[in-house]
Amino acid sequence: MSKLITIAVDAMGGDGSPKKIIDGIAHHFDKNRNSFYKIFGDNNQINKFIPRSLSNDCYEIIHTNEVVKGDDTPLGAAKRGKNTSMWLAVESVKAKKADK
Repeated sequence: MSKLITIAVDAMGGDGSPKKIIDGIAHHFDKNRNSFYKIFGDNNQINKFIPRSLSNDCYEIIHTNEVVKGDDTPLGAAKRGKNTSMWLAVESVKAKKADK
């Protein structure tokens, strides 16, 4: 069996989020069972889109309601802070709590 790879995912970033992000995770997991997903974002919104086919032990949702908005400037995003889903996902890789 290959090593379990932990992937940090900002579920709130991009158009159609979090549905498109969760759909992508489910599709990836179908082909890559050696993956674990740390999903960052609004727990209530994310849970609406988690399919039954996605095993509960292949992901963890790390809740935050703070997000970088599409119309934020880089400075605005930086000011918004360290509790955004994007920042937390990046920090989890930096702290080696996720591989990618």
